[in-house]
Amino acid sequence: MKKAFWILLAVAGLIVLSAVSLLAGEGASEAVRSYAALGAGIAITAGAGGGGIGIGLAGLGATLGVSRNPAIGGRIMTLMIISMALSESCAIYALVIAFMLYGKV
Repeated sequence: MKKAFWILLAVAGLIVLSAVSLLAGEGASEAVRSYAALGAGIAITAGAGGGGIGIGLAGLGATLGVSRNPAIGGRIMTLMIISMALSESCAIYALVIAFMLYGKV
């Protein structure tokens, strides 16, 4: 329960920092601009970390599935590649958002 609370708190902080950084414009104060840079760093860290965990779990599941039933290895490999692509797309979206936030600095 405590772990879920801290994860939820981190996500809420990321949303707040992203919202503050999106409001940063030409006449923004130095504090708001530094929050934009911090939000960009947190966005790419969370996105890349989540993507890496997702790809690792997909590989783990595929390896376990093929070791239990080698006859359906091709179907498992196809599903693994699709799940890895979806997980990597989340990391790419986080990179794009980090570039957008960093452009506000």
